[in-house]
Amino acid sequence: MEAIFESELPESSQDIEFAFREPEPTRLPLGRRSLIDDPNLQNRRDQLVQIFEGCWGEIGWAIRKCKRPNDLATVFGRLNRILWNDLPLLLSTTSAEPGTRDALAKIRTELRSITKPTRVADELNRVAQARLQEVRSVLDTKLTRRQRKVIRKEFVDRWKEAQQASQLCQKLNRNENSLIARQKMSEATFARRELFRFLKSKRYELNPLNLANASAGLPFMGWRQSMRRCSREKSLSANGTHYQIFKAIRYLASTAKTKTARGLIEHFRKGIPHLPHRYKLARPDIADKWFFLERAIREAARSKIHQKEVPFEITRAYFRQTTSRSHIDILLAERASIKL
Repeated sequence: MEAIFESELPESSQDIEFAFREPEPTRLPLGRRSLIDDPNLQNRRDQLVQIFEGCWGEIGWAIRKCKRPNDLATVFGRLNRILWNDLPLLLSTTSAEPGTRDALAKIRTELRSITKPTRVADELNRVAQARLQEVRSVLDTKLTRRQRKVIRKEFVDRWKEAQQASQLCQKLNRNENSLIARQKMSEATFARRELFRFLKSKRYELNPLNLANASAGLPFMGWRQSMRRCSREKSLSANGTHYQIFKAIRYLASTAKTKTARGLIEHFRKGIPHLPHRYKLARPDIADKWFFLERAIREAARSKIHQKEVPFEITRAYFRQTTSRSHIDILLAERASIKL
């Protein structure tokens, strides 16, 4: 019976709070601590390159037309409908948090300071509940009157300890969850502002690779640092088939003398077999799927849009056509394909 009464928890609230105290912070070395290492940053960049290239017809022109940071939420909200990725999800999250560097750093510091006390509180709560259950099970056994009186007193003491541990655990968990939610909102604002600064800086050509380089580090760093660190390593995912298709469409659209549907279709049909070598991945794809490209050209030509937006609209319609093909479309596409 003696083992039952051994105290495993601090006896007072002061003792419990003492157990949660953080040690004095040690002096950090000079320089900022990076929240993401280079291998993970490069991997994130390569994933974003593939996403942006595959959706460039969907977002490429819309990004150019953004007038405010919050406009990016609408643009990247389109990607959430067709794929899941943490950055598009973050950029499309609306938030009222300030999102400044100082505000975000403060929230992260508060969150780090509460993580260990919360973890300790969870463990002490688990132990307290186990101890309470232990003495409760003893009460269900046959005991003498004197033993039952002693164990009832122990049960009351352990119940109070369990209540105290549970309340403190709940309080710390609420604080942690609140900080996590604030951090997410602040990171969303920060990420949109940084990406908008990249767009307005006009220091780099706006293409999927540069957009991925600038945004891969968000929200852990600013766009300049992200661009600098990502640019050290060449991306093997860049300039894939999807982006070459967009560039081939842009090239053919820009070299067409007439911008009518008939003129564009004729120019594209004649130009596809003679596309430059830099479009070697795109040429067989759009030649084989000429049936869908022709449809996309007609659809874009009917739209009253800026001439510079035409390649984006054709690309968007082309991929929409090729991803929702009926059996009849497939048969017609085989007959209409351009022989190279």
